Amino acid sequence: MITMTDIDALRASVTSACVRYETHFQPDSSTYYKTVWQQFQQELDHVLLFLVQDRNIAFINEMSRSLLFQSILAESETGLDVCVWGPPLGISPVNDFCYGLIGYGAVGVMESARPYPEKTTPFTDYLIAAGFDGRTATALSIMVSTAILNTVAEKCLSNHLPDVAQIVMRMSQFVSKSVVSHADRTPTLHDDPQDIFFKGEEMHRHTMLEHIFLRTIPATIRIRLLEIASQIHLFRKMIHRLTDSNARSVEITATGDRSDLPALTHLIDRVMAIRADACSLCPDYRDAVDVRLHEGLERTAGWMAAKQMDQRITAEA
Repeated sequence: MITMTDIDALRASVTSACVRYETHFQPDSSTYYKTVWQQFQQELDHVLLFLVQDRNIAFINEMSRSLLFQSILAESETGLDVCVWGPPLGISPVNDFCYGLIGYGAVGVMESARPYPEKTTPFTDYLIAAGFDGRTATALSIMVSTAILNTVAEKCLSNHLPDVAQIVMRMSQFVSKSVVSHADRTPTLHDDPQDIFFKGEEMHRHTMLEHIFLRTIPATIRIRLLEIASQIHLFRKMIHRLTDSNARSVEITATGDRSDLPALTHLIDRVMAIRADACSLCPDYRDAVDVRLHEGLERTAGWMAAKQMDQRITAEA
């Protein structure tokens, strides 16, 4: 049984790794983040300007372009943590990663067209408010996102990045098929939340983005980092599902389990397993893994402390 003392020791170890990472790689990592984010926004603006000028997509005007920009920006932020690998590996891809990040965000907008998304985006809200029904809004979201991905792929090819172009298009193919296949479907009590929430498109697009970032490093280390990154992202998705009250209602109904503490303990076990798996990596890489685990671990530990306090109060009453 994991105690809060064990969790506090784990948090202290992960926090120490984060401090080491910052000590070793600041300010280079901050400069790199800013460079990527600024160039990403510039490239995204160019891509969307091209869509406005495309008369085949008549409903993309200045207003919807602005909302689409905001939507992709918000969807892309979660992909930025991939940059944590950069300083320890000594790599700093900008152009290729920015293209991948636009594709990642566009796929996020496409995912929001599903009948039971985790969240909507300003763009999909705009489509509904404009009077489009659900099926039409789904179709338009797929069309616009696919147009963005095609434009990004063309930019990659013109910049001699054919492998990045191929990955971007694979993002599109995987998600668009899934969105269409679920267009007329709603979740049921018999749906497996593990299938609905953890093995879906976001996992796939995140893996694709990791591939783009790590594609120039030796295959042996790339494969190891991709495996660990996949587990980290799954861990984060599980936290989000467990601590999101709306999603939690679906999970409770589907599993019949109303006790959060066993699930939270399982998350702590996952952190320990990921760290154990990373032991074979060099120290700087291990610290990068801990940087990516830190936020989720703190969130889980806080949730566990609150739950245990609730139980204590109930027992004393």
